Amino acid sequence: SGVVAGNTSLCTVGRSGNFLTLAFDHPADPTLRYEIEAKSDLTAATWTVVHTFTPFAIAGAASYTDTEDLAVTPRRFLRLKVTQTP
Repeated sequence: SGVVAGNTSLCTVGRSGNFLTLAFDHPADPTLRYEIEAKSDLTAATWTVVHTFTPFAIAGAASYTDTEDLAVTPRRFLRLKVTQTP
């Protein structure tokens, strides 16, 4: 599977109470796999997959609310990883 480049869409990180949220628009393309990755320390070598979305056959918007409470884990980072499946 390759990493998808180009045709980037807007990805927004926000906050709902003490939890980070990540929202994005996606095309109708069942070959694209969307994963939310997280870490609490940017110097850490790896990101952890915290959510995987089922491929989208219909264009639309999706969102994720993190499960780490910012009152407990005040430094938290999220990113969206998009890959193309064969």
